[in-house]
Amino acid sequence: MNEKTTMKQGCLGTALRIGAGLLVGLLFVIVIGILFEARAETAAAAQFPPPGQIVEVNGRNMHILCTGTGSPTIILDAGQGGWSSDWADLMPRLSANNRVCAYDRAGYGWSAVAEDGRSPQDAADDLAALLSTAQIEPSYVLVGFSHAGLADRIFAAQHADQMAGMVLVDPATEFDNELMSSELGQQQETAVGLFKGFQFMAQIGLLRLIGPENMAGSAPFIGTKPADPDVYYAFIAAPQWWAASAQEFASRLNDDHMALVREQGTIQDIPLVIIGSDVLDTTGNAELAGLQAARHEKLNALAAQSAQGQFIIAEGSTHNILVDRSDVILTAIESVMGQ
Repeated sequence: MNEKTTMKQGCLGTALRIGAGLLVGLLFVIVIGILFEARAETAAAAQFPPPGQIVEVNGRNMHILCTGTGSPTIILDAGQGGWSSDWADLMPRLSANNRVCAYDRAGYGWSAVAEDGRSPQDAADDLAALLSTAQIEPSYVLVGFSHAGLADRIFAAQHADQMAGMVLVDPATEFDNELMSSELGQQQETAVGLFKGFQFMAQIGLLRLIGPENMAGSAPFIGTKPADPDVYYAFIAAPQWWAASAQEFASRLNDDHMALVREQGTIQDIPLVIIGSDVLDTTGNAELAGLQAARHEKLNALAAQSAQGQFIIAEGSTHNILVDRSDVILTAIESVMGQ
């Protein structure tokens, strides 16, 4: 064996040892991060106990918070990434004269994450089982924001005898994918990968270490105006929030899931108000402006499925009507309750 060969083998051996050392170091950091995250989640659970009732649904724990008295019961269903805390502003005002329940879909707030693909039918089945097990007697006025509108329409159609009315707040629809350009659709598909990337960051404690509240201004999907910042940022630092968000976002891009909404989500003849957002940040963007106008047409047609339905626009609002114009939602609910 000549000297040159010996040097090459020596360099290779050194490189392998360095690589192995880096891999061991990386694995050590990951293990420490996982342990850090587990302890942080335990601490968060102790600091922020569920304000409502924990009910076992389909082998998982789900959370529902009820207050007030009366009938029908108002059921509040938050948008993607949100949970019962999102309704903290409206619940006291509604419960003064009504029974109101806000719940957490799988993976959000105090509800355990689900292992399935989270189709709108899955979420509708969860809601039906939750209301039955928690003994929340019908009839219901169902209020769904954004993504929740998909499952809520299915629930309302499949449990029509339990429905007293419905309010949909800028709801996601089966038409949204059809209205988007291919370029915008590709951007939406990329978002699923981003959710999963953030989920990995959360699993090793990196997201919690950075602090999601410090990322809210620049990171995608992290809200900047939560109703309860302490609870919100503590919970979205956990991987289950990102897993649930990835599931629901992927569901909206799934043609079979949207076909299911089209087939099963026909709105019955019940008191109904659908609220659309006023503006998107469409300045100089003709595509987004056109998309907003087209969505309003679809939402108006959706409201017309009920002879008692109406479509209104929350003037001056973005999509986050819960923050921008909660008064419009309150008025809509009172209108439906009055009918």
